[in-house]
Amino acid sequence: CPLQPDLEVDWLQSEMISLGTAPSSGRLDLAAALRYGLSNARVESGNQKIRLIIRRSFGFHYPAALIALAKLSLGGLCPALPGRA
Repeated sequence: CPLQPDLEVDWLQSEMISLGTAPSSGRLDLAAALRYGLSNARVESGNQKIRLIIRRSFGFHYPAALIALAKLSLGGLCPALPGRA
């Protein structure tokens, strides 16, 4: 039987106090993760994709090429290529 989110937050807060850390640092993040299932996975995924694009673009002469590649890869647009239907 899973615990209710309020009980889990209270338990985590008591554990953090017993460990000597500040209970207010990240309490909202813990509550959001437990109550709503939210995390920063999408943000971290976007950061990782940007790191990979930067790694691929070390040979470019201008930063505008890196920015264009990032916008094309992550922007969600799919432009029609010439000569293809």
